[in-house]
Amino acid sequence: MRKVLLSFLMVLVFAGMTRSQTPIAHWPLDGNTQEIIGNKHGVPSTGGVNWVTDDPQRGQCLQLDGVEGIINLPAEIWPNETDTNTTLTVWFNWAGGDNWQRVYSLGKADPDWKLMYVCPRDGWDGHGFHVTFHAFQPDQWYDYVGEWGNMDFDTITPGIWYFNAIVLKEDSLKIWVNDKLVVADDSVFVTPQKIQAGDSSIN
Repeated sequence: MRKVLLSFLMVLVFAGMTRSQTPIAHWPLDGNTQEIIGNKHGVPSTGGVNWVTDDPQRGQCLQLDGVEGIINLPAEIWPNETDTNTTLTVWFNWAGGDNWQRVYSLGKADPDWKLMYVCPRDGWDGHGFHVTFHAFQPDQWYDYVGEWGNMDFDTITPGIWYFNAIVLKEDSLKIWVNDKLVVADDSVFVTPQKIQAGDSSIN
């Protein structure tokens, strides 16, 4: 039996410079897929979704089976493409499974490929924690993973809680795992407005 992917207490905060760090979206995932700030409610798949009520660390949380479980998010999460500041945070606990499983994905896939995603284990040799950004026009990929030397973090251990925060500010990027800054890049050129809302999901 394939091990489950657990994704808990999902919080996405998008803050534009003109909104003084105003939260845009928050999915507590504490028994339903409701979004509590702007009614950007998620839609769960018909199978593979379970609600846990007694996790020893997080209490109520969402459990996805790593096969068909997914929470589809609205096509438009942030209101426009002019924002230059974006912060995303999430608590997750990955139970192990296939390479390239996602914690969440934001943006548009084929044919535009304006997106970002976070996965606990990639398909490269080191099977490391992996964060990818892709901005179309020009065709730019930004991959961050410990084995390539551009992330000061390597492996997600199954069954352990992790806090992850990603901050895009104009052309700079910072990524935290727990309380450790693992990426600080001042020339990413993937500003939030280049990652269009689209095929977004918690999966």
